[in-house]
Amino acid sequence: MSKMTAIKKVVLNESHYSPGRTKHYLVDGQGKRELPPFTSLFITHHPDNPSNYFLMYLCENGQGTDTFHLTLDDALHQAEYEFGVRQEEWTEINEPF
Repeated sequence: MSKMTAIKKVVLNESHYSPGRTKHYLVDGQGKRELPPFTSLFITHHPDNPSNYFLMYLCENGQGTDTFHLTLDDALHQAEYEFGVRQEEWTEINEPF
């Protein structure tokens, strides 16, 4: 079974919008609640479909969520819109996710 591969990473800091321009929620047996602030973002793709991308949002406590994007540029633009992440801030990586 193939895993996702992370190709870019950025650690969010005081220069980025916090909590961000979009709200993300967790819905479970306890109801609906907003996720804690995100601390890092990853852009990933699946080896079986490398032309589609996921922007992964991670919280300090390990919780997270993702958004699906048809292109890498779309994922980068979403991070820029939500958090003010500039393209030059991303670190290139190639790690299982």
